Amino acid sequence: MHVIALSELAGEIAAVLDSLAAAMPYGVHLTGAWLSTYAEECMPPSAEPLLLLARDEFSGAVVGALPLRIEYVRGTRFWTHRRLVPLGRGPSDFFDVLAAPGWEERVCDEFADWLYEERRSWDLLDLDLLPGGSSAWPRLVEALQRSGFVVTSSAAGAFYAVQVSVPWSALEQGRYRQSLRDLLKDRRRLERERIEVHVCFRSVEICGLLPGMLDLYAQRREAKRQRNSFASPESRRFLFRAVEEYERRRWSELATLHGPDGALWAAQLGWVFHGTWYAYTIVMNPNFAAYSPGKLLVYELVKRCCDDPQIKELNFMRGEAPYKAQFATGKQPYYALRVENPWSVRLKLTRAASRLVAVRDAILR
Repeated sequence: MHVIALSELAGEIAAVLDSLAAAMPYGVHLTGAWLSTYAEECMPPSAEPLLLLARDEFSGAVVGALPLRIEYVRGTRFWTHRRLVPLGRGPSDFFDVLAAPGWEERVCDEFADWLYEERRSWDLLDLDLLPGGSSAWPRLVEALQRSGFVVTSSAAGAFYAVQVSVPWSALEQGRYRQSLRDLLKDRRRLERERIEVHVCFRSVEICGLLPGMLDLYAQRREAKRQRNSFASPESRRFLFRAVEEYERRRWSELATLHGPDGALWAAQLGWVFHGTWYAYTIVMNPNFAAYSPGKLLVYELVKRCCDDPQIKELNFMRGEAPYKAQFATGKQPYYALRVENPWSVRLKLTRAASRLVAVRDAILR
Protein backbone atom coordinates (compact mmCIF):
# COMPACT_ATOMS: atom_id res chain seq x y z
CA MET A 1 0.00 0.00 0.00
CA HIS A 2 1.19 3.53 -0.66
CA VAL A 3 -0.10 7.07 -0.03
CA ILE A 4 -0.72 9.70 -2.69
CA ALA A 5 -1.03 13.38 -1.75
CA LEU A 6 -3.24 15.48 -4.03
CA SER A 7 -4.06 19.18 -4.05
CA GLU A 8 -7.34 18.93 -5.96
CA LEU A 9 -10.44 16.76 -6.12
CA ALA A 10 -10.86 15.73 -9.74
CA GLY A 11 -14.06 14.05 -10.96
CA GLU A 12 -12.72 10.51 -10.69
CA ILE A 13 -11.36 11.13 -7.18
CA ALA A 14 -14.66 12.67 -6.09
CA ALA A 15 -16.46 9.50 -7.16
CA VAL A 16 -14.00 7.40 -5.13
CA LEU A 17 -14.72 9.52 -2.06
CA ASP A 18 -18.46 9.04 -2.61
CA SER A 19 -17.94 5.29 -2.52
CA LEU A 20 -15.76 5.35 0.61
CA ALA A 21 -18.13 7.73 2.43
CA ALA A 22 -21.07 5.41 1.74
CA ALA A 23 -19.39 2.70 3.85
CA MET A 24 -18.78 5.01 6.83
CA PRO A 25 -21.25 5.30 9.73
CA TYR A 26 -21.46 9.11 9.37
CA GLY A 27 -19.97 9.81 5.96
CA VAL A 28 -22.56 12.30 4.73
CA HIS A 29 -20.09 15.24 4.73
CA LEU A 30 -17.12 13.25 3.49
CA THR A 31 -18.41 12.66 -0.03
CA GLY A 32 -16.58 13.92 -3.08
CA ALA A 33 -19.67 15.95 -3.99
CA TRP A 34 -19.61 17.80 -0.65
CA LEU A 35 -15.86 18.31 -0.36
CA SER A 36 -15.23 19.37 -3.96
CA THR A 37 -18.07 21.90 -3.71
CA TYR A 38 -16.59 23.20 -0.47
CA ALA A 39 -13.12 23.54 -2.00
CA GLU A 40 -14.51 25.47 -4.96
CA GLU A 41 -16.98 27.73 -3.17
CA CYS A 42 -16.11 28.54 0.43
CA MET A 43 -12.67 27.34 1.43
CA PRO A 44 -10.64 30.26 2.87
CA PRO A 45 -8.57 31.80 0.06
CA SER A 46 -5.31 31.37 1.98
CA ALA A 47 -5.92 27.64 2.56
CA GLU A 48 -4.90 24.74 0.31
CA PRO A 49 -6.57 21.33 -0.02
CA LEU A 50 -4.48 18.29 0.89
CA LEU A 51 -6.08 14.95 0.07
CA LEU A 52 -4.24 11.83 1.20
CA LEU A 53 -5.25 8.65 -0.62
CA ALA A 54 -4.23 5.11 0.39
CA ARG A 55 -4.03 2.82 -2.62
CA ASP A 56 -3.73 -0.96 -2.50
CA GLU A 57 -0.68 -1.87 -4.58
CA PHE A 58 -2.11 -5.22 -5.73
CA SER A 59 -5.57 -4.20 -6.92
CA GLY A 60 -4.86 -0.52 -7.53
CA ALA A 61 -8.04 0.37 -5.63
CA VAL A 62 -8.20 3.38 -3.32
CA VAL A 63 -9.06 1.94 0.09
CA GLY A 64 -8.72 5.04 2.27
CA ALA A 65 -8.65 8.82 2.26
CA LEU A 66 -7.87 11.65 4.66
CA PRO A 67 -9.29 14.92 3.29
CA LEU A 68 -7.45 17.85 4.87
CA ARG A 69 -6.72 21.47 4.18
CA ILE A 70 -3.54 23.35 4.96
CA GLU A 71 -4.05 26.67 6.66
CA TYR A 72 -1.49 29.21 7.80
CA VAL A 73 -1.90 30.55 11.32
CA ARG A 74 0.24 33.09 13.11
CA GLY A 75 2.98 31.69 15.33
CA THR A 76 4.81 34.92 16.04
CA ARG A 77 4.99 38.18 14.14
CA PHE A 78 7.92 36.74 12.20
CA TRP A 79 6.51 33.41 10.95
CA THR A 80 3.36 31.33 10.57
CA HIS A 81 2.49 27.75 11.37
CA ARG A 82 1.21 25.22 8.83
CA ARG A 83 -1.84 23.62 10.41
CA LEU A 84 -3.69 20.61 8.99
CA VAL A 85 -7.46 20.67 9.61
CA PRO A 86 -10.46 18.86 8.09
CA LEU A 87 -11.36 19.77 4.55
CA GLY A 88 -14.93 21.00 4.92
CA ARG A 89 -14.46 22.59 8.34
CA GLY A 90 -17.25 25.10 8.82
CA PRO A 91 -20.34 23.73 7.05
CA SER A 92 -19.52 20.07 7.81
CA ASP A 93 -20.96 18.29 10.84
CA PHE A 94 -18.88 15.10 10.76
CA PHE A 95 -15.28 14.17 10.02
CA ASP A 96 -13.38 10.88 10.04
CA VAL A 97 -10.68 8.86 8.35
CA LEU A 98 -12.26 7.31 5.29
CA ALA A 99 -11.45 3.61 5.07
CA ALA A 100 -12.99 0.69 3.23
CA PRO A 101 -14.41 -1.94 5.63
CA GLY A 102 -11.62 -4.11 7.01
CA TRP A 103 -8.88 -1.70 5.93
CA GLU A 104 -9.08 0.74 8.87
CA GLU A 105 -5.86 -0.31 10.63
CA ARG A 106 -3.68 -0.52 7.52
CA VAL A 107 -5.00 2.76 6.13
CA CYS A 108 -4.37 4.61 9.39
CA ASP A 109 -0.87 3.12 9.64
CA GLU A 110 -0.09 4.42 6.15
CA PHE A 111 -1.40 7.90 6.91
CA ALA A 112 0.60 8.06 10.16
CA ASP A 113 3.72 6.97 8.26
CA TRP A 114 3.14 9.71 5.68
CA LEU A 115 2.73 12.35 8.38
CA TYR A 116 5.97 11.16 9.95
CA GLU A 117 7.87 11.16 6.65
CA GLU A 118 6.54 14.66 5.87
CA ARG A 119 7.04 15.92 9.43
CA ARG A 120 9.14 18.88 8.24
CA SER A 121 6.27 20.21 6.15
CA TRP A 122 3.61 20.74 8.85
CA ASP A 123 3.40 21.95 12.43
CA LEU A 124 -0.05 21.18 13.84
CA LEU A 125 -2.80 18.64 13.17
CA ASP A 126 -6.25 19.58 14.49
CA LEU A 127 -9.20 17.27 13.77
CA ASP A 128 -12.68 17.72 15.23
CA LEU A 129 -16.29 16.51 14.88
CA LEU A 130 -15.04 12.92 15.11
CA PRO A 131 -17.99 10.62 15.98
CA GLY A 132 -17.62 8.49 19.06
CA GLY A 133 -18.88 5.35 17.38
CA SER A 134 -16.21 5.32 14.68
CA SER A 135 -13.75 2.45 14.27
CA ALA A 136 -11.47 4.52 12.01
CA TRP A 137 -10.07 7.65 13.65
CA PRO A 138 -9.11 5.89 16.96
CA ARG A 139 -6.82 3.69 14.83
CA LEU A 140 -5.16 6.85 13.50
CA VAL A 141 -4.52 8.02 17.08
CA GLU A 142 -2.83 4.70 17.89
CA ALA A 143 -0.77 4.80 14.70
CA LEU A 144 0.38 8.38 15.34
CA GLN A 145 1.42 7.47 18.87
CA ARG A 146 3.46 4.54 17.57
CA SER A 147 5.20 6.96 15.20
CA GLY A 148 6.29 9.14 18.12
CA PHE A 149 3.61 11.83 18.03
CA VAL A 150 1.86 12.99 21.20
CA VAL A 151 -1.86 13.05 20.54
CA THR A 152 -4.29 14.93 22.76
CA SER A 153 -7.90 13.84 22.34
CA SER A 154 -10.95 15.03 24.23
CA ALA A 155 -14.74 14.89 24.11
CA ALA A 156 -16.07 18.00 22.38
CA GLY A 157 -19.86 18.10 22.37
CA ALA A 158 -22.36 15.50 21.22
CA PHE A 159 -25.05 14.74 18.68
CA TYR A 160 -28.52 13.31 19.19
CA ALA A 161 -30.29 10.69 17.09
CA VAL A 162 -33.58 8.80 16.89
CA GLN A 163 -33.52 5.11 16.05
CA VAL A 164 -36.45 4.89 13.65
CA SER A 165 -36.34 1.19 12.80
CA VAL A 166 -39.05 0.74 15.46
CA PRO A 167 -42.77 1.28 14.63
CA TRP A 168 -43.94 4.88 14.97
CA SER A 169 -46.59 3.76 17.46
CA ALA A 170 -43.85 2.53 19.82
CA LEU A 171 -42.39 6.05 20.06
CA GLU A 172 -45.74 7.86 20.01
CA GLN A 173 -47.30 5.72 22.74
CA GLY A 174 -44.06 5.23 24.66
CA ARG A 175 -41.27 7.75 25.08
CA TYR A 176 -43.02 10.70 23.44
CA ARG A 177 -46.03 10.63 25.76
CA GLN A 178 -43.71 11.98 28.45
CA SER A 179 -40.92 13.81 26.64
CA LEU A 180 -43.27 15.69 24.27
CA ARG A 181 -46.06 16.64 26.66
CA ASP A 182 -45.77 20.35 25.79
CA LEU A 183 -45.88 19.63 22.08
CA LEU A 184 -48.92 17.40 22.46
CA LYS A 185 -50.68 20.32 24.17
CA ASP A 186 -49.85 22.50 21.14
CA ARG A 187 -51.31 19.84 18.84
CA ARG A 188 -54.52 19.72 20.86
CA ARG A 189 -54.68 23.53 20.75
CA LEU A 190 -54.55 23.44 16.96
CA GLU A 191 -57.44 20.98 17.00
CA ARG A 192 -59.51 23.18 19.34
CA GLU A 193 -58.90 26.23 17.16
CA ARG A 194 -59.60 24.19 14.04
CA ILE A 195 -56.30 25.13 12.45
CA GLU A 196 -55.21 22.55 9.91
CA VAL A 197 -51.52 22.38 9.09
CA HIS A 198 -49.98 20.09 6.53
CA VAL A 199 -46.52 18.73 5.88
CA CYS A 200 -44.76 18.42 2.56
CA PHE A 201 -41.62 16.40 1.77
CA ARG A 202 -39.83 17.21 -1.45
CA SER A 203 -36.65 15.86 -2.99
CA VAL A 204 -36.59 17.98 -6.16
CA GLU A 205 -36.48 21.73 -6.87
CA ILE A 206 -35.37 22.45 -3.33
CA CYS A 207 -33.21 25.44 -4.25
CA GLY A 208 -36.28 27.47 -5.19
CA LEU A 209 -37.36 27.44 -1.52
CA LEU A 210 -33.94 28.11 -0.03
CA PRO A 211 -34.02 31.96 -0.19
CA GLY A 212 -37.15 32.18 1.97
CA MET A 213 -35.78 29.57 4.32
CA LEU A 214 -32.47 31.41 4.70
CA ASP A 215 -34.31 34.68 5.39
CA LEU A 216 -36.10 33.02 8.32
CA TYR A 217 -32.78 31.54 9.45
CA ALA A 218 -31.17 34.99 9.43
CA GLN A 219 -34.07 36.52 11.39
CA ARG A 220 -33.81 33.83 14.04
CA ARG A 221 -30.05 34.22 14.39
CA GLU A 222 -30.31 37.99 14.65
CA ALA A 223 -33.08 37.79 17.27
CA LYS A 224 -30.98 35.40 19.38
CA ARG A 225 -27.74 37.27 18.65
CA GLN A 226 -26.17 34.16 17.20
CA ARG A 227 -23.80 33.80 14.28
CA ASN A 228 -25.45 33.34 10.90
CA SER A 229 -23.63 30.47 9.19
CA PHE A 230 -25.01 31.52 5.80
CA ALA A 231 -24.40 35.26 6.00
CA SER A 232 -21.58 35.41 3.46
CA PRO A 233 -22.12 35.09 -0.31
CA GLU A 234 -19.60 32.23 -0.34
CA SER A 235 -21.48 30.18 2.25
CA ARG A 236 -24.79 30.70 0.46
CA ARG A 237 -23.30 29.70 -2.89
CA PHE A 238 -21.88 26.60 -1.25
CA LEU A 239 -25.24 25.61 0.23
CA PHE A 240 -27.10 26.06 -3.06
CA ARG A 241 -24.51 24.03 -4.97
CA ALA A 242 -24.35 21.33 -2.30
CA VAL A 243 -28.14 20.97 -2.41
CA GLU A 244 -28.02 20.72 -6.21
CA GLU A 245 -25.29 18.07 -6.08
CA TYR A 246 -27.08 16.04 -3.42
CA GLU A 247 -30.46 16.45 -5.09
CA ARG A 248 -28.97 15.07 -8.31
CA ARG A 249 -27.88 11.98 -6.36
CA ARG A 250 -31.23 11.72 -4.49
CA TRP A 251 -29.49 12.53 -1.22
CA SER A 252 -31.41 15.68 -0.23
CA GLU A 253 -34.90 16.31 1.10
CA LEU A 254 -36.77 19.34 2.37
CA ALA A 255 -39.58 18.99 4.90
CA THR A 256 -41.97 21.96 5.22
CA LEU A 257 -44.91 22.74 7.49
CA HIS A 258 -47.63 25.01 6.10
CA GLY A 259 -50.65 26.71 7.61
CA PRO A 260 -54.23 26.71 6.23
CA ASP A 261 -53.43 29.60 3.87
CA GLY A 262 -50.25 27.94 2.60
CA ALA A 263 -47.93 30.15 4.64
CA LEU A 264 -44.63 28.54 5.59
CA TRP A 265 -44.53 27.76 9.31
CA ALA A 266 -41.28 25.78 9.45
CA ALA A 267 -38.76 24.03 7.22
CA GLN A 268 -36.11 21.37 7.75
CA LEU A 269 -33.37 20.77 5.19
CA GLY A 270 -31.80 17.35 5.40
CA TRP A 271 -29.64 14.76 3.71
CA VAL A 272 -30.86 11.21 3.13
CA PHE A 273 -27.68 9.19 2.94
CA HIS A 274 -27.40 5.40 3.12
CA GLY A 275 -30.07 4.68 5.70
CA THR A 276 -29.84 7.88 7.74
CA TRP A 277 -31.89 11.09 7.53
CA TYR A 278 -29.54 13.90 8.58
CA ALA A 279 -31.36 16.99 9.90
CA TYR A 280 -29.03 19.77 8.73
CA THR A 281 -30.80 23.11 9.12
CA ILE A 282 -34.20 23.93 10.60
CA VAL A 283 -36.07 27.26 10.53
CA MET A 284 -39.40 28.44 11.85
CA ASN A 285 -41.65 31.40 11.13
CA PRO A 286 -41.73 33.62 14.26
CA ASN A 287 -45.31 34.69 13.42
CA PHE A 288 -46.47 31.21 14.46
CA ALA A 289 -44.06 30.62 17.35
CA ALA A 290 -46.94 30.14 19.81
CA TYR A 291 -47.69 26.77 18.18
CA SER A 292 -44.08 25.45 18.25
CA PRO A 293 -43.95 24.95 14.47
CA GLY A 294 -40.39 23.60 14.50
CA LYS A 295 -41.30 20.82 16.91
CA LEU A 296 -44.51 20.11 15.02
CA LEU A 297 -42.44 19.58 11.89
CA VAL A 298 -39.85 17.37 13.61
CA TYR A 299 -42.71 15.26 15.05
CA GLU A 300 -43.95 14.60 11.51
CA LEU A 301 -40.39 14.03 10.29
CA VAL A 302 -39.80 11.28 12.86
CA LYS A 303 -43.06 9.66 11.77
CA ARG A 304 -42.01 9.86 8.11
CA CYS A 305 -38.68 8.19 8.91
CA CYS A 306 -40.35 5.41 10.93
CA ASP A 307 -42.66 4.71 8.00
CA ASP A 308 -39.74 4.37 5.56
CA PRO A 309 -38.08 0.93 5.87
CA GLN A 310 -34.96 2.25 4.13
CA ILE A 311 -34.26 4.72 6.96
CA LYS A 312 -32.83 3.40 10.22
CA GLU A 313 -31.83 6.62 11.96
CA LEU A 314 -32.80 10.28 12.13
CA ASN A 315 -29.62 12.14 13.04
CA PHE A 316 -29.83 15.67 14.47
CA MET A 317 -26.17 16.36 13.72
CA ARG A 318 -24.19 19.08 15.47
CA GLY A 319 -25.72 21.04 18.34
CA GLU A 320 -27.39 20.02 21.58
CA ALA A 321 -30.58 22.09 21.48
CA PRO A 322 -33.13 20.97 24.10
CA TYR A 323 -35.74 19.98 21.50
CA LYS A 324 -33.31 17.41 20.07
CA ALA A 325 -33.02 15.73 23.46
CA GLN A 326 -36.82 15.55 23.70
CA PHE A 327 -37.08 13.60 20.45
CA ALA A 328 -33.85 11.59 20.59
CA THR A 329 -33.53 8.00 21.70
CA GLY A 330 -29.76 8.21 22.01
CA LYS A 331 -26.74 10.49 22.16
CA GLN A 332 -23.14 10.07 21.02
CA PRO A 333 -20.08 12.20 21.80
CA TYR A 334 -17.97 14.11 19.36
CA TYR A 335 -14.19 14.05 19.84
CA ALA A 336 -11.39 16.39 18.85
CA LEU A 337 -7.72 15.55 18.57
CA ARG A 338 -4.63 17.71 18.38
CA VAL A 339 -1.05 16.88 17.48
CA GLU A 340 1.81 19.33 17.99
CA ASN A 341 4.57 18.11 15.73
CA PRO A 342 7.63 17.49 17.97
CA TRP A 343 9.96 17.83 14.96
CA SER A 344 8.62 21.25 13.94
CA VAL A 345 11.33 23.90 14.04
CA ARG A 346 8.70 26.64 13.91
CA LEU A 347 6.93 25.29 17.00
CA LYS A 348 10.23 25.03 18.88
CA LEU A 349 11.09 28.63 17.98
CA THR A 350 7.62 29.77 19.04
CA ARG A 351 7.99 28.14 22.44
CA ALA A 352 11.46 29.65 22.85
CA ALA A 353 10.10 33.09 21.93
CA SER A 354 7.28 32.68 24.45
CA ARG A 355 9.78 31.83 27.19
CA LEU A 356 11.87 34.87 26.34
CA VAL A 357 8.82 37.12 26.48
CA ALA A 358 7.87 35.64 29.88
CA VAL A 359 11.40 36.31 31.21
CA ARG A 360 11.36 39.85 29.86
CA ASP A 361 7.97 40.56 31.44
CA ALA A 362 9.16 39.16 34.79
CA ILE A 363 12.22 41.40 34.74
CA LEU A 364 10.22 44.51 33.88
CA ARG A 365 7.69 44.02 36.68
